[in-house]
Amino acid sequence: MNNTPFTIIQYNTHRSRDVVMADFLAKPQVLKADIIAVQEPWENPYNDTTYHPLKQTHELLFRPAQGQAAEQGEFCQEVRLRTKLGEVSFFNTYNECGTTDKVGHPSELLSNNRRRIMIAGDFNLHHLAWGGTEATHDTGADRLIELCDEADLDLWPEPGIITRDQNGEQTTIDLFFGTPALTERLAVCELALDCHADSDHLPIRVLLDIDTEPAIEVKRRLWKAMDTEKFDIFVADNLPRLPPPQLTTPQQIDEAVNHLIDIVQREV
Repeated sequence: MNNTPFTIIQYNTHRSRDVVMADFLAKPQVLKADIIAVQEPWENPYNDTTYHPLKQTHELLFRPAQGQAAEQGEFCQEVRLRTKLGEVSFFNTYNECGTTDKVGHPSELLSNNRRRIMIAGDFNLHHLAWGGTEATHDTGADRLIELCDEADLDLWPEPGIITRDQNGEQTTIDLFFGTPALTERLAVCELALDCHADSDHLPIRVLLDIDTEPAIEVKRRLWKAMDTEKFDIFVADNLPRLPPPQLTTPQQIDEAVNHLIDIVQREV
């Protein structure tokens, strides 16, 4: 196995920013995860975003505000990973309590012959297959079983593991599935108690022996290190000596702007 396995942490944060998300996203083991999959995140009432203190290390993927993608993104989002095994699709899913209509949407997304798939989520469904012999049986869970059969998905957590404890009522509704090619690479699927905050759900950690391709580093200019005096002189020397004519057409405006951009780019 790799010295640094690919790590995924999934957690239902109960739409709580200050009590759950702030604590959860400050924990050292969470910061080490390659993917942090959150169900029921706190939603900013003024902007299309959520609580995101990890801007330096993690990219936030949040559902768009409007349209069909927004409707689907509220309960299922996909991330595609480039690995040495090939492309891996990871789905983060949330199915509202008391409903079953959202379970079919991952099936629609899986219909494109994806070979390497992981699905993490709070499904709010009970079944003996993952809840153990004492679990109740929701009729909607049968659709999830069908989905697993159709996509050839293996259940990764141990059946019967408690993922939610609400006022002493212990259930298994937070699940993680993967296709056989990834099951062969699975090292750990466990409760991540060292990442637990004050939610009634428990986080799940997955460790995989896969190598992702490094991201292409985007080169950034060191603006703070720029010699501003030298820059000002260069720009002044390359600007027209006479006042520019009045810009009256879109073409004239574009030409003037492009000329300024060219001067700046040549100097920096």
